[in-house]
Amino acid sequence: MKELETERLILRKLLPTDLDDLYENWASDSETTKYLTIKTHTSKEETKKLLDIMIEKQKKNLQWGIEMKETHELIGIISAKKSFEYKCLELGYSISSKYWHQGLATEAVKRVMKYLLEECDINIIEAVIPENNIASIKVAEKCGLSKEATLKNRYMDKDNHLQNLLVYSFFKNK
Repeated sequence: MKELETERLILRKLLPTDLDDLYENWASDSETTKYLTIKTHTSKEETKKLLDIMIEKQKKNLQWGIEMKETHELIGIISAKKSFEYKCLELGYSISSKYWHQGLATEAVKRVMKYLLEECDINIIEAVIPENNIASIKVAEKCGLSKEATLKNRYMDKDNHLQNLLVYSFFKNK
């Protein structure tokens, strides 16, 4: 995994020293975790367990911590995992709700996509997004991904309601 930079961000490996920022800015924020598979954390111990798992997984997977250049504060996570065997990766991204509506998620996703498409020989990038996660859909669209499919009733939200998942894709070789 390569460290990446944008105008305002550093995309880098997660470190044990990220615990406080990861807990405060991300894992304990119910708005931030609303569409994630993790429950909102109520203790740093929960976040430490998750951070340890993520640090171990980043040895084999593409995963970056999203750090603000100016403050060196970790504000989120971006990851890419193999979706199919055809040079296709599924992208996931989440930043602290304190940093929403500033274009930071779009900035991070665009940089990771550039890296994956130009340096990693990936042909397809996709994002699978719950249909009511409008902000994530907007990020996908701003980054050039197009809605490809609707998967009916495939996502159980935190209130135990079934929702559709939307598949957004970007094809390098159209």
